[in-house]
Amino acid sequence: MNRTRLTLMELLIVVACSMGILAACEGTVLSPEDAIVASMRSDLQRLVTAQQAFFSANNHYASGVVSDQNNCFQAEGCVSFVPSPGNVVIFDYLAFYGSSGWRATITNPALANNPKTCGVYVGDHSDAPDPVLTEGVPGCWANNPLLADTILASMKSDLLRLVPAQEAFWSDNQDYAGGITSGTQVNGIAGSGRVSFVPSGRNVLGALTYVDAAGWKAVMTNPAVTYDPRICGIFTGSTNNSMNPAVTQPGVPACW
Repeated sequence: MNRTRLTLMELLIVVACSMGILAACEGTVLSPEDAIVASMRSDLQRLVTAQQAFFSANNHYASGVVSDQNNCFQAEGCVSFVPSPGNVVIFDYLAFYGSSGWRATITNPALANNPKTCGVYVGDHSDAPDPVLTEGVPGCWANNPLLADTILASMKSDLLRLVPAQEAFWSDNQDYAGGITSGTQVNGIAGSGRVSFVPSGRNVLGALTYVDAAGWKAVMTNPAVTYDPRICGIFTGSTNNSMNPAVTQPGVPACW
């Protein structure tokens, strides 16, 4: 006998299977925020690929990221990179910090209700934007304003400690130091000396700049702070020594 219609049981089975398929498909659809985070991860992976290609050709990493090579003014060269719409990239070349490598973070203002940062690094793990990251593998984490505030406070405290250390150095040398050492003070003039100073935790004294016998300036960062304000600075002497408009008073640290 030829059958032209489905039995009730067969129809129920078809409906159940269809609903299961739709549910499975629905589970693969990303929410708008998840789609943004996925684009942030994808952008970082593209940057890793671009940097590895640059390293293969030059035996060192690029120190800058530009959308147009005509705008590259970095001594170590630049990689061409354009992030996805809305994504904001912050790139650091780590040779400046005494390391060999680089790190980058990405944020997107559209994630205002659930702010996240994605990052990647190549080099020493101490330079990772977040401790949970594995070298060369992009990862994301929720922003923690309270933690950032605590770190910024420690950076300001470190910069304040640097002031009496420099004054003690000046008493010995009638001049300021142009760098730091974790060991015994190295006497010298015109910026050749090194003051004994060790930053707290993962704080990094990015630069201690000797200006003259009347002043100096310094900036500090921490790889765990990946969104502004993320740099703190201090200066002594003339207000012309200020490295940023946020730093207005000699001997008073500020962040931007």
